[in-house]
Amino acid sequence: MLSSFSCVSRFKALDIFLVFLVMMLSKSLYFESFFNNVILIPVFIFLFLLAIFGTRVNISLQILFFSLIFLFVVLLNSDVRALSYVTLMLRLFIAILLVSFLNFDKFSKIFTDIILVLGTISLLAFLVIFFGIESPFPDFVATDGRHLRNFIFFGVSENFIEYKIYRNSGLWWEPGAFQIFIMLGFFFSIINGEITKPKYFLFTAIILSTQSTAGIFLFFFLSLHLVFKKNSHIQTSLLLLLFLFSVIFILIPELDYKFNGNGMASANSRINDGLISFELFLDNILLGYGYGNQIEVAVPFGEKLLGYSNYHSFSKPTGSDGLTMFISQVGVFGILILLPFLYPSYLKSYGLLTKIYFSAFLFLLFNTQNFVFFIIFEILLIYGVKEFLTNYSVPYKPNRHG
Repeated sequence: MLSSFSCVSRFKALDIFLVFLVMMLSKSLYFESFFNNVILIPVFIFLFLLAIFGTRVNISLQILFFSLIFLFVVLLNSDVRALSYVTLMLRLFIAILLVSFLNFDKFSKIFTDIILVLGTISLLAFLVIFFGIESPFPDFVATDGRHLRNFIFFGVSENFIEYKIYRNSGLWWEPGAFQIFIMLGFFFSIINGEITKPKYFLFTAIILSTQSTAGIFLFFFLSLHLVFKKNSHIQTSLLLLLFLFSVIFILIPELDYKFNGNGMASANSRINDGLISFELFLDNILLGYGYGNQIEVAVPFGEKLLGYSNYHSFSKPTGSDGLTMFISQVGVFGILILLPFLYPSYLKSYGLLTKIYFSAFLFLLFNTQNFVFFIIFEILLIYGVKEFLTNYSVPYKPNRHG
């Protein structure tokens, strides 16, 4: 089990900090409560200075070329919100620098180790909920105004404590957001060939603690890949049995809740999100309706499409369909932008069917929660582009003396 927490011993502290920074900038409770997009400016300055005075970087020409295309596609529509465009540029510049500092192998392994550590610590949330433990630290406050008790490494919603809802949100505003990072860690562990029985058990416990239907389904989805790729019949049987127990004791009660009563509202909300994005795409196929205009355009459009009362019901759309929303905002060229994300270069050693399988996973993961407008998306997009066009890059080490 100790091997699951090996990032401190096998990676440099700076590298661990940089990966942790990516996670915290990706709409974590720290980002939502204390900083928001303003924090991108000092982070960019820090990384820029690090590139000049500290760390050797490889500036990839294909990444720079792709980033320019990305910005061009977004700017094709004159209705782009200026603030959204500025934050997009900052995120892209930060992503380019981070990818230059860390290759994907290092980034993904550190990411997995961090999420296992955070996930394990966050299981203490159940004690907080059961005993109603107070925190001495200022509350986390999510974007929608909900308060979560601050325990440094995880937050616990006041609603969960009041109504004894035993779900784990980690360092994000809800369990559905936390599962994005758990599943990315699980995915990275699989493609790096580092999944072990103890690590699998740990991932199982953490993902089940969220009680996220999407997360549990995607965990099953990736577990099937493990079942069919392993040569050891003993290990395959253990993985399959473990997941069957998970289905019996966790998934069935959760699905019963989701599809009988208020829980169905979550599924309907996501369906409505997809419907609104699809209809908006048909109305603006070439250029989209404008990057960053979800509130200004998609909300009133949704009210007309679904009816005002239906739109503002328990099934209210929340803009969770990140990838399809992105395409509807930037138009048909957005599909080309997403190709390196869904069919990334870091999977080049896998066969075609496996690549398609993993692409389906990435699509489902990022189209159930909207993280397309946060740094984790740009990071994975840029890693997906790296070596996608060529293997040529320009080593760059600035002159320390100017």
